[in-house]
Amino acid sequence: MSNRTRVTGMYSGLDTESLISQLVEAKKTKVTSTTKDQLTIQYKQDAWKDLNKKLKNLQTKFDSLRYSSAYAKKTTEVSDSSVASVVTADTAMTATQSLKVTSLAKAGYATGNEIKTKDGEKATSGTLLKDIEGVEVGSKLSIKVGGKTTDIEITEDMTLGSFTGKLSSGGVNANFDSATQRIFIGAKDTGTDSDFLITASNMSGINALNKLGIMDDFSDKDSAIFKEYERIRNIPLNGTEFNSIVKENTDKKVNALLDEYKTLHSRSIAIDKAQAELEEKYGDDSIKLTKLKTYDKDVYEEKLEYFNKQLEEADGEEAKKAIQEEIDLLNDSKAYAENKDLLAKTRERMGEIEERIDIVTEIDDDGNEVVKSASDKLGENGKGINEQEAYDELQAKRSTAYNVINGTNGVDPSKYSFTSRVQGADAEIELNGAKFTGSSNTFNINGLTITAKQETGDKAVTLNTTNDTSAMYDMIKSVIKEYSEVINELDKLYNADTKTKYKPLTDEEKSAMSDYEVEKWEDKMKEQLLAKDSTVNTIASAFREIMNSGYEVNGKKMYLFDFGIETAGYFNAADNEKNALHIYGDADDDLFSTETNKLKAAIASDPDSVAEFFSQLSRSIYDKMSSLSSRQSGYRSFGSFYDDVKMKSDYDDYTSKIADMEDKLSAYEDKWYDKFSKMETAMAKMQSNQNALSNMFG
Repeated sequence: MSNRTRVTGMYSGLDTESLISQLVEAKKTKVTSTTKDQLTIQYKQDAWKDLNKKLKNLQTKFDSLRYSSAYAKKTTEVSDSSVASVVTADTAMTATQSLKVTSLAKAGYATGNEIKTKDGEKATSGTLLKDIEGVEVGSKLSIKVGGKTTDIEITEDMTLGSFTGKLSSGGVNANFDSATQRIFIGAKDTGTDSDFLITASNMSGINALNKLGIMDDFSDKDSAIFKEYERIRNIPLNGTEFNSIVKENTDKKVNALLDEYKTLHSRSIAIDKAQAELEEKYGDDSIKLTKLKTYDKDVYEEKLEYFNKQLEEADGEEAKKAIQEEIDLLNDSKAYAENKDLLAKTRERMGEIEERIDIVTEIDDDGNEVVKSASDKLGENGKGINEQEAYDELQAKRSTAYNVINGTNGVDPSKYSFTSRVQGADAEIELNGAKFTGSSNTFNINGLTITAKQETGDKAVTLNTTNDTSAMYDMIKSVIKEYSEVINELDKLYNADTKTKYKPLTDEEKSAMSDYEVEKWEDKMKEQLLAKDSTVNTIASAFREIMNSGYEVNGKKMYLFDFGIETAGYFNAADNEKNALHIYGDADDDLFSTETNKLKAAIASDPDSVAEFFSQLSRSIYDKMSSLSSRQSGYRSFGSFYDDVKMKSDYDDYTSKIADMEDKLSAYEDKWYDKFSKMETAMAKMQSNQNALSNMFG
């Protein structure tokens, strides 16, 4: 509508605003009506989206029941549920089996002894290890979890917190509890493979373990730590194990150098890129490019101070801009010089690493450079060093192990306090006489997931695996229930009362009504949106046809009513529920709970035939729904049961149509204002002439 200022009725005395408003109102009604038509499409889209979602969910449910294997549910009953629980897969055999639980899996756990500091103060996670009584810097320890060994050396700055962090990085859960002044260590999983073992590599390490309260008992020849020390003592200074230690030592050095090279390589690429960007920035001005490359750190601060002062005194934006450019160039020249220096140092170190190990740079599929080591041996500068280090390290470990086992060099087990220890253990069960072991208490055996909960000793419990008829019944009941809800919805939408047409309300209409009245109006309007809708009828008709069809099972044609699944009948069913299906005899059905349950009886006597019938029915309705929701050129998209594409197109067409109508309405209104304005102008002129004549004749 036009918003220009108008002056009307001054000379004619007419209420031109009211007259024009009445003239325009007739045409405005058409715009309002068209807007309501567009809103109706919008509400229909929303109604269909909701219905489409329900239809897709139902289709998914029938999809899961299209094959007979979906009905092959089985269950296992344990004669003593305190001993074990069982989850049964469809592939499990129907059988009665005997189960013994010989032992349960345990997780390794160590409760440390109380720690004492040198000054007698309570320790915290920030306490340095060297401040703990009897703990020396240079003590060497190792934690072994499975096949992984992590070495730990106590340093000047190592705290209780960083020490337990090292233990945790070795593959356990470890922490220091300041309340009890103890270290607690636990394996991350149950079983012997996840258990941990902490040993010392030198005599000060033995003392450190003792004073930190985490030493295993090495006086018992059957203990794991005694056996570990015995193994270390007997390692020959040549052969496979020695060579593996040499290789491990070498690999650590190679990997450390390779990681450093990768970091330097990434840094050099970033610096090269930054330098190229700076050169490109000033490449069009040879003077500025020269300034960029001739940075003088001795005069940098002086120049920066000079330019900043000029910037404060500069008058006008152009002058300030020119000075700011000089400041930017000065800062860029500093960055350029610093990058150049850093790049030189970076490449120097990269060269040093290249002399130690073979480096290969490849281009991957994405065009990125990838740095790799070409060999697992150090170059000339590294030969001989690693073998000697490995030799010395192994000698120290063997010496410590010898002293621990033989009680020499002051090592007396009676002088040490050992930690409270739970050893990690595997679970063992016996199923039908066959033994199975595992790191956890859960075993997957021939379709049965058995979780052991309690040891049985020599006694056995019984596992009885049978067809789970209740699970099959619940599956069929669930899909029948959801189908009935959808068919009721379709019937309710299609049969809605259309005697009074409810159109969407405009904002003006809503303002003249109470919130309650608006809510009731819109409820009525939404109820009628899909009344007598042909698409709704097509879907509902297809459903009824399929549900009334027969399917051949073992040479006999069978129907839903053969399994006691029928409608309630015309006179028993409520409005819009006449096509809903009921399972006669189902306890949850208010109308037919007292009837004989044919479905349960059929499942109990011949589950295969029931599965075959319902898989055929499900396949039939799934295929039909797939056909109804297939893509239709220009009308609907794939997976949509309604013409979503056409609806959107129609809605957009209304948007253009309403815009054109509003433009025409505005022009129509302007036309009438223009006519009345001309009339006012003519009357003003006539009145002026009359006044002039009156003055002439006095």
